[in-house]
Amino acid sequence: MKNLKQWLHRQTSTVWFACVFNLTVLVLMLLILRPGYETNDDISISMIANGAWGVRDMHVICQNYLLGKLYNLFYTVGHGMIPWYAVLQYTFVFSALTTVTCVLFRRLQSEQAFLVNGILLLYFGYECYIRMQYTKTAGIMLGAGAFLLFYEMEKEKIRWKAVVWGILLAVTGSLYRFEETAVCCVLIAGIGLYFLLNLKQWGEQKRKRLLTMLGVFGLTGILMVGCELMDQRLYASDPDWDAFMQYNEYRSNLTDYSIPAFADFEEEYKEMGISKTAYKIFRTGLNFYDPDVYSLDTLKKMDELRPRNNLSRALAENFLKEFPVGYVKITVFLGFLLLAFLWLFWRKSEKQVWLVAAYEILAMGLIDFYLYYEGRYLENRVEVGMWFAISLVVIWCLDSAKMHLNRQLVLIALGCLLIANQSTWKSRWRGLSEQEVRDQKYLREGFEDIVSVDPDGLYLAKLGTITYTGYGMFSPVPEGTFENVVWYGGWEMGNPLWVDKMAEYHVTNPYRDLIDQEHVYIVDDKINLTLKYIKEYYQKDVEAELVKESTYLKVYRIKTKS
Repeated sequence: MKNLKQWLHRQTSTVWFACVFNLTVLVLMLLILRPGYETNDDISISMIANGAWGVRDMHVICQNYLLGKLYNLFYTVGHGMIPWYAVLQYTFVFSALTTVTCVLFRRLQSEQAFLVNGILLLYFGYECYIRMQYTKTAGIMLGAGAFLLFYEMEKEKIRWKAVVWGILLAVTGSLYRFEETAVCCVLIAGIGLYFLLNLKQWGEQKRKRLLTMLGVFGLTGILMVGCELMDQRLYASDPDWDAFMQYNEYRSNLTDYSIPAFADFEEEYKEMGISKTAYKIFRTGLNFYDPDVYSLDTLKKMDELRPRNNLSRALAENFLKEFPVGYVKITVFLGFLLLAFLWLFWRKSEKQVWLVAAYEILAMGLIDFYLYYEGRYLENRVEVGMWFAISLVVIWCLDSAKMHLNRQLVLIALGCLLIANQSTWKSRWRGLSEQEVRDQKYLREGFEDIVSVDPDGLYLAKLGTITYTGYGMFSPVPEGTFENVVWYGGWEMGNPLWVDKMAEYHVTNPYRDLIDQEHVYIVDDKINLTLKYIKEYYQKDVEAELVKESTYLKVYRIKTKS
């Protein structure tokens, strides 16, 4: 037994040990907890990629076109019955967290690494494995890749295979969400600052070390920016997708940040041809895809009217009321606080670590002030990657020589943390989340029932009616499941794939062209508002005929009064 323990102790710095360690954590989490996406965005992206819309397309909109190519390649196997989108994202997150584990067990003593890595996995592992969201994945991958690169830069002999792996992690993370990785680059740069402040320790090698570090990180940055520019160019080269991306940008400004109030700009709205009814269509469920009334030019004008923050003393004072107190709502912030607590006692002795700490506080403060100024802040999916990057900087500045730990103490500490975290985890316990499974079945059955009215028909759906959420992260979604469904709202509205689908039924404006159209239906939960809008803008003598009602869904046909 003693020989076995000694052998295991020697193996803690190996790649296979890091893989087994993280795989064990992942399997245990999946056995106890029910995974799901934090937002519906991932579900929507997976539907574009897996053929649920009737076509597998590489324009995944929120992520890089190259990821769309990768999804397209994998979804040729299984015809939508294998959840490749989730599988690939799990693979990438697992690879990132395993990389961090491997570096920690090589930089720290095994007990120290167990404690620090355990804290990371209990907080950030839970967020990425159980409450997955692609923005988190981007930040975690960038942080892990940069952490590995810095580790290789501090060694006497650089392993170039590891450097390539670190670059690959960071660049792949940027494909998930470039903006998130750009912000995380600023935060993880605290380790780079520590390097620069301690450059003298390299002696005659300092110039070579500095050039190597600048070259490696410069190449990483070039690849990340290059992939982003290529993605933008691919969309811009297609007139339909280019128009959609412009429309989506203004749509996002209005729906994600602020909408100018009708009462404050009534005259301006009337000049744009928007009545109070049309404004209600916009505000009530955001089902405003009418390319004539809410054209690109109209959205631009509305965007110019929307309220914005101004740099002022009042703004700064209001910011300080929200921060840093607001961080308490971010679960991973508690993980960071634990690591910061360890840092207070076991930090490196050099004065430079205080400069690094000051840099991190300033950088995070400025980033969150900008987000506050823009009007969208303290979003969990955005904050997770940022706090992961800061946590890695804190870990880097720990002095392993000061950390005197024994395995029993580490196990007790991690056990207490695990128990404490159940207040957050309990909502995802499998035993307590069975209702979620029943709800998904209910949603699927309702959808399948209403489309049976006319399997070849086109169903124009309001947000809040037909939904993707009837399918879980690992639910098989057969190709073509939603091929005859087009929504009036959401960030996907007006995309070329849906426009092409509507064109098959001679529909270009889903509010106008559904009148008296054979095989064209509307699924609506506020049909009276819809009728009022259609009468006001397109045809007065129309009525809604209820064709089918199933579960909470109602299907109508809009026709001229007889």
